[in-house]
Amino acid sequence: QIPVPERPAVVVICLVFSATMGFSIGMMLSFLTFLYPGIRRLYVIILRLVAISSGLFYVTEQLPQSYKALVLWNPVLHASQLSRDAWFPIYTTQDASFAYVWTCVLGAVILGLAFAIVERRRRAENGEIE
Repeated sequence: QIPVPERPAVVVICLVFSATMGFSIGMMLSFLTFLYPGIRRLYVIILRLVAISSGLFYVTEQLPQSYKALVLWNPVLHASQLSRDAWFPIYTTQDASFAYVWTCVLGAVILGLAFAIVERRRRAENGEIE
């Protein structure tokens, strides 16, 4: 028997938010890597920290307050907790916020598009594209 989420629409929304944020951050990192090639070393470290703090292997309700305050800055953690809340009827998250995830996604999209526009204009000025 295939397990079905309790609220599948919420799970899909969380997946879309996560994918959109990943795409937007990818656009930003692409632009920054073009300007500063050495930044690759830095974002590999940052991505590992984001993965560790994303809540895939724990829920924030189990963490000490001092650690919880740090990991709750990660919007991927919020999306993970909200997905877990929507999938399992016995789990209810106390810490995750749709508003926080939405704000982070919106900010990432705006910054990603702004970086893409700046890069396109720079390339047009240099004659690399029409």
